[in-house]
Amino acid sequence: MKILPPPNPHSKKLLDLDKIFIWIESLAPPFRLALLTSYLSHAEKERAARYKTVDLQTRFIAARGRLREILGIHLNIPPCQIEFIYNPFGKPFLHAKHLSPIHFNLSHSHDRLAIALAMNSQIGIDIEQHSKDNDLSKIIFSKQESEHYNKLPEHAKKDRLFQAWTLKEAYVKALGSGLNTNIRNVEVLQQSHCDSFSLDQWTLCALPMGAGWAGALVTNAQNVMLIFCNK
Repeated sequence: MKILPPPNPHSKKLLDLDKIFIWIESLAPPFRLALLTSYLSHAEKERAARYKTVDLQTRFIAARGRLREILGIHLNIPPCQIEFIYNPFGKPFLHAKHLSPIHFNLSHSHDRLAIALAMNSQIGIDIEQHSKDNDLSKIIFSKQESEHYNKLPEHAKKDRLFQAWTLKEAYVKALGSGLNTNIRNVEVLQQSHCDSFSLDQWTLCALPMGAGWAGALVTNAQNVMLIFCNK
């Protein structure tokens, strides 16, 4: 895995075949929500309305609207004209009518958003803020991983736990299999201290997120080069 300098911010279209472009940023401030809401389809607005709290509704609108905004730049169409299709497990893709090889994925946690775009490559991205969930290791680790985790120094456990969790989530999102994949069977803890490693035909990359956060990107691209567009 290589991390390259950010592109010229004045460039309208950034993508090329051998790079994965990543945006990690704060969710939109309130004054942008009306505009981002206007980008959403009727179905997306209905989905937002089904969330039980205003905070969850706002996060969904901000994340999906920003995704449409970025895709609109690269498709050279208004964000509201973008159409998605979904696989049987709910993973979105661009509709075939757009005639585009762009693949994308997004994740949001608390007040942060992560979006990844690639050409002709399957991708999954996940970010998580550290929390005090002491039962998480019991939920996500295989028996072998649990044994390895219990032998880690106490000071290292939280970082490794949340890094492993994001690696597993990003892997499942790249597969596009949703809850159909048991993340306990995706064994990554032993390699979760690495910047990147391979699992089957996939490359798993830890993202530099800063203290108190973990992030991961998974792709089937070869010779992965990451570009962070808002650094």
